[in-house]
Order: sequence, then structure tokens, then C-alpha cells
Amino acid sequence: MELSIEEKAVLAHMIIDPDAWIDHALKMVGEKAVIAKIERWKPEYLAQKDLPDYKNRAERDAVEMANRPIPTYADLRRAAYPKAADYLDGIVKGDQDQVKKYIETCLTVKANYPKT
Repeated sequence: MELSIEEKAVLAHMIIDPDAWIDHALKMVGEKAVIAKIERWKPEYLAQKDLPDYKNRAERDAVEMANRPIPTYADLRRAAYPKAADYLDGIVKGDQDQVKKYIETCLTVKANYPKT
């Protein structure tokens, strides 16, 4: 399937790696899927492509990643802990296995992220 430069640009508007997506779509569902995707996103692409700050999907994602704050050690440690509700749920249900698993997970987090 040969696509025009504009058709590839339409796909790049919404897909990070259009070439890989096209290859996959052709193998899995055929040309109709590629054509449908182009038709679905072409109006939006045409409305935005000439704007001074236009970026395709890969460029938008790169900017978003660059602007995303880097989690601190404390953030990573905090996120690794299980929810306290899991512990309380185990207590209320009298489920000692659930309580034990919660405690073991907390101890693993403490070992993996020791306080400095």
C-alpha cells in the first residue's frame, strides 16, 4: 500500500510510529483500517497542521515527557507501598493471609527503598 506524504502526515498526527502501525494494521486487519484511520483524523490534521506551534504525536509526546516532573526517591518509595485499605480490609474480614501479604509487601518496600 502506497501512501501519500499527506496521508502519512495524517497518521503521524495521531500515531507515534506511523510506519510500524501501518505494517501492523496491514497484517492484522488490512487496508480498510489504514484508510479509515486516515479519514477519521484528516479533518483534525488539516485544521491544525498550519498552526505556528503544530507538532505531530511523537513531538507532542516528547514535549510532554520533557515537562513531566521526575519522581523523587520519596515519591517512588511512597508509590510502592500497598494501599492501607488492603490492610484494613484484611483485618475486617479476619483474613490473616491478606494481612500477612500486606505486611510482607511493606517490608519489601522498606528493604528496596531504605530511608536515607
